[in-house]
Amino acid sequence: MDEVTAIMEIEYAEPKASLLLPNDSRSWTQILTRDLTRLGCPHPKKINVVLVAPGRLSFLWDTYVGSQLYENLQNASKPGFQTRELLSM
Repeated sequence: MDEVTAIMEIEYAEPKASLLLPNDSRSWTQILTRDLTRLGCPHPKKINVVLVAPGRLSFLWDTYVGSQLYENLQNASKPGFQTRELLSM
């Protein structure tokens, strides 16, 4: 199987965006863990999660083409996939 690195960014709107504090990676991982669980995605290693801008997280996983993670991410990237209801506070 072909190995890939899946990189994802989530940009949060308020009020969640203000909860992602620059010097508090614990706040990012708690919010991200909860949201990824709701989306049916595994949690990336904490070292692979970065606050790239206010309210925006970037993270990655190593996986392979055809894995459940790969398929979930492919589906989530399709136009019309709605996450707002799943990820609201």
